[in-house]
Amino acid sequence: MTNPDTESRGRYCQVGSTPTAVFDGLNIKTGGGSTAQAAMVFNDYKQRIEPRMAKPPAAAFSNLQAKVEGQTVTVSGQVDLKPEGAANSENVRLRIALVQEVIRYSGSNGVRLHNFVVRKLMGTPEGKPLEKPGTKTSFFKTVNIGTLGENQKEYLAKYEAETAGKRRPGFKFPEKPDRIDPAGLLIVAFLQDDQTKEILQACFVKPGR
Repeated sequence: MTNPDTESRGRYCQVGSTPTAVFDGLNIKTGGGSTAQAAMVFNDYKQRIEPRMAKPPAAAFSNLQAKVEGQTVTVSGQVDLKPEGAANSENVRLRIALVQEVIRYSGSNGVRLHNFVVRKLMGTPEGKPLEKPGTKTSFFKTVNIGTLGENQKEYLAKYEAETAGKRRPGFKFPEKPDRIDPAGLLIVAFLQDDQTKEILQACFVKPGR
């Protein structure tokens, strides 16, 4: 379920293996656990998340809207930094992720349902610089999910032939989750300081139709 954008994102976050969880860009936890360890892993994650919930956001989104018309997804809105986030404004980038709410795929670990799978970083993985502090940055992005699905199909075929195929000749995925369901999409928009890697603010919206 990876793609070139998520590979780029993995390098950015210095993810070397899966599962790896990155909390607000600052706190990295590598490794998962068995079903019997689920409560322990949940409590670990909770202890990492809850202190961040009390931190005031350093930016604000406004007029965030998303729409699916046929095969085209459109996202627009505005974002601006608050004084708490303005000190390093030259390092802050806006990124917008097109997310599929759930994908059914049976992996070797036995997990069948995968939630909030990133299908595309709209624009580029590098993100969009902001206007000067105190000025709202407007954004407008579109993506064609038909083209995106075809690109994903080519990506998986190339992985079979070149990456996995060199280690395991004749390797084939048992199934290829390259179809993107327009009814199950979400948009996640977030601001990140590329110097500290801290997430300053994030929000999500389900596209209208």
